[in-house]
Amino acid sequence: MARKYHEIKGLAEFTAKMITSDEEQWKKFLHTAGHMYRYPFKEQMLIYAQRPDATACASLELWNEKMNCWVNKGAQGIALIDEEGIHRSGLKYVFDVKDVHEARFIGHKPHLWKMEEEHKEAILDALERTYGETDSRYSFESRIVELANRIAAEMTPDIVSEQLSMSVEGGFLDGLDELNLQVRLQETLAASIAYTVLERCGMDTENVVGLDFPYIHEFNTIESLSVMGEATAELTEPILREIGRSISIYDREKAQETVRAAYEEYINPQNKEAEKGLATPSDGRYNALTHESEGRDNEYIESAKTGAERSDYADRVHSERGLSDSEPDSEQGARGDAHEIRTDEEELSEGAQER
Repeated sequence: MARKYHEIKGLAEFTAKMITSDEEQWKKFLHTAGHMYRYPFKEQMLIYAQRPDATACASLELWNEKMNCWVNKGAQGIALIDEEGIHRSGLKYVFDVKDVHEARFIGHKPHLWKMEEEHKEAILDALERTYGETDSRYSFESRIVELANRIAAEMTPDIVSEQLSMSVEGGFLDGLDELNLQVRLQETLAASIAYTVLERCGMDTENVVGLDFPYIHEFNTIESLSVMGEATAELTEPILREIGRSISIYDREKAQETVRAAYEEYINPQNKEAEKGLATPSDGRYNALTHESEGRDNEYIESAKTGAERSDYADRVHSERGLSDSEPDSEQGARGDAHEIRTDEEELSEGAQER
């Protein structure tokens, strides 16, 4: 157990050096972090190091008890350092959605939100209510960059004075005055927030202005990188959570409108007049048709209600911490509840199969 812990700790240190070696490595990390936005920065790094293609991770307990999903035979957990120090191994494990399968009849995997063109206006409206208006003349991508710049500019002075200035010893940032530290942190933080959000939304970031990382290599110590990385994770999370919530609300309202429009068309008075011409009230066949029509109406309404209830249920399930990419998801303070801490990887896999 001690050997495994030291291996994972060494992996975290190696990954920290790798992702700050150049801009492209940092962007690759941010792509994974966009799906793992419910996890703290250090856990994002370890998930990226072990499963860069992960899209929705949760503990064995959450998969089993909340989603009724079992871990696939041979699947290995993603080891994370137990910062709380609850178990002797010092490690806890999570599994990606690709490593589990649904129990027959009762299992269900999380809904992973996907942004479409029709969602953009609703998303910007929701974000502007929290972070202020953006220039409507520009593209969706540019307006996200504008919001990220605003957030970074507001938060950087406090982060530098309270955290970064005390975490630069021995690195490339060592010896810089507070003003230069602010410039480097603000530019890197703003670009990191915007890039993570746009990547998670599936946008093409190739030609977007404001997504450069000229100073990323200067955050070359664990301490300085942790300050910048944690700030990125903490400031990005509420943005992506709001985007996921906006998409969920938009899709639900659109579905309800579709059902309502279809139902209104179905009971259109012209159709009723046509039905009256086919049979009289005393005609037994007419009465049978009427009852059948009412039954279909009720079935139609109940189907719509069931769809809304399932959507609401999914929202409640995803509010549990751990399904990083589900939306709406958990609150920041519930991070530790979602990860079942285990002593070793083998125990996790065996336990899952027995269940």
